[in-house]
Amino acid sequence: MNYEFTHSRFFDIGARQLFTFWIRPELLEQWCAPHGMELEVPVFEARPNGRYQFIHRHGNETYDCTGYLKEYEPNQKLVMVDSVMNDKGELLHDKLEATVEFREHDGVTQVILTQTNFSDQSAADDCKQGWLDCFNQLEELIEGKVFDRPSKISSNSSLKDLEY
Repeated sequence: MNYEFTHSRFFDIGARQLFTFWIRPELLEQWCAPHGMELEVPVFEARPNGRYQFIHRHGNETYDCTGYLKEYEPNQKLVMVDSVMNDKGELLHDKLEATVEFREHDGVTQVILTQTNFSDQSAADDCKQGWLDCFNQLEELIEGKVFDRPSKISSNSSLKDLEY
């Protein structure tokens, strides 16, 4: 059976700027890991069929997420397909598919995230909780609030400077 979840959030930022947070490694590393984890993005090819790699670290544990962009529609949609392995080489998730839609209205953008192909409901629920943490951190980053990750964003730049 295929388990999935959908989550939606509104961000007080235009779709073009918000999309940038999803495709630039130095920005992804600031928000796209649940609390207590660190993220390294050694590869992110922002284009159709582009490859990516996310390395999540939690204490001594490492999770390697590798995949490709099945769909890439700037400022509108990303479809990411990936597999996740732990540091013991065990496959935890295979061919997870995340669809991220960006819908802007009057400078506010709704992000709709649907992730599918979980093997059980517990895995889907755990992943959804991780995404909720990530979305909270993304909102804090956009609002300029400080949290426990060192910023790689230049103090001279502003959100208006962020473009892909």
